[in-house]
Amino acid sequence: MGSGHFASEGHGKAAFIKSIQIIDENNKLVTPNENRVVVGTSDITKYTVDGYGIDKEGMHMYYGGPGNFV
Repeated sequence: MGSGHFASEGHGKAAFIKSIQIIDENNKLVTPNENRVVVGTSDITKYTVDGYGIDKEGMHMYYGGPGNFV
């Protein structure tokens, strides 16, 4: 999943996702609560997350890494 580039490489290199939404208990699409989100990775040598935040277009982040190919 992604481009094989670490998240810190940013635009044009790392994979990017925007307008992240979840379905709440009322079956409505909502932007996740920024204070309750846990941003992380199972192994920072293989996968990273960067540029995480919320703006007028919703929640967004860069993600990626070479995975098991390192």
